[in-house]
Amino acid sequence: MVQETTLSYCKRIYLLFRGRLNGLPFFMQTKQGISSYSDMIILQKTLDPQTFSFIAKSKVYSSMYVRDESTNITTEVTIDTNTLGDYVDTISAIFSLEEGRYYTIELKNVLEVVFKGKIFCTNQSVQTYSVNNDTYVSNNTTNDFITYE
Repeated sequence: MVQETTLSYCKRIYLLFRGRLNGLPFFMQTKQGISSYSDMIILQKTLDPQTFSFIAKSKVYSSMYVRDESTNITTEVTIDTNTLGDYVDTISAIFSLEEGRYYTIELKNVLEVVFKGKIFCTNQSVQTYSVNNDTYVSNNTTNDFITYE
């Protein structure tokens, strides 16, 4: 039997769960050399509860930790509600996030990590997201120039 290449495996996993998860897909290389599929979780800077979906190794988890990759500060986030599905679980919680930052999220069952993912915080729409949003300033000019001979 021919071994499946990492790229074709990742494509197959992505096509299997496309449309079931919210966010942007990306693949991570593990220490064993195996690529694993993950879903970039997009959240907003708000004090309202936010919901995201994910695929965990186990259906049992008791705590959620979010680490700011800029400051390396980890905080425990209280899970408001969780819905267990056949493949995809959904969690609702109130996050304290800063716009434009990346975070690492971990769900744990006592000491075992059952899910590890990435969060990006933005208040922009995902479909129209731009890194240069409200930062590019165009200058008006008459294009007058002087030529010296």
